[in-house]
Amino acid sequence: MRISIVLIITFVLVGCIDIEQKLILNEDFSGSLEICYVIDETVEEIANELTTDSALIKKEEIEALTDTCLAKVEHVNEKRNNDQRFIEIKYTFKDINDLSDSWCSDSNRIYLKQEGGFIILRWTFTGNGSNSKDSLFFEKRKNLFEGHYCEFYIDLPSEIVEVSSGGEILEDRTKAYWKFPIIKYMMGKTLELKAKFKNQKR
Repeated sequence: MRISIVLIITFVLVGCIDIEQKLILNEDFSGSLEICYVIDETVEEIANELTTDSALIKKEEIEALTDTCLAKVEHVNEKRNNDQRFIEIKYTFKDINDLSDSWCSDSNRIYLKQEGGFIILRWTFTGNGSNSKDSLFFEKRKNLFEGHYCEFYIDLPSEIVEVSSGGEILEDRTKAYWKFPIIKYMMGKTLELKAKFKNQKR
């Protein structure tokens, strides 16, 4: 799934991107992850100048990055609506640990931990601006990122009793939502999602 990092860097360099990720976890810890990149078409020509290929994303390339992993690419779709382009990727997995193995990166980790009658889901993302040169680059371009966000939804198999800072438990209490300004990610900050939910198997 390293393709996600490549896409983020490419599109964010031209300044107009929103990212939405939705994780669905079943009782046996299988599930799916859907990622949607929303790109303003007004900057698409600039983005195309950053690649030698007219297609910014190919299903075959994503599959090649996960062909030795247990997470499976279900589909890669592109669509346009008015002045925006949407790129949607869906992965499925038999065990949530397969996701971290597929990402092949310590900067993007997800895991579960049992704690009494509860399970803790922890999901962390560390951005690309890890050195002073990157940080300075993005610091000078903060205005490009205003109004653009990383959004995360999780749908868990039982009631969520607690979420980390910035999170919101939704009405049916098995779902939660976080929204972070994308500049935090690009400045090298770590975004952390944590949810505590009831262990149904206990």
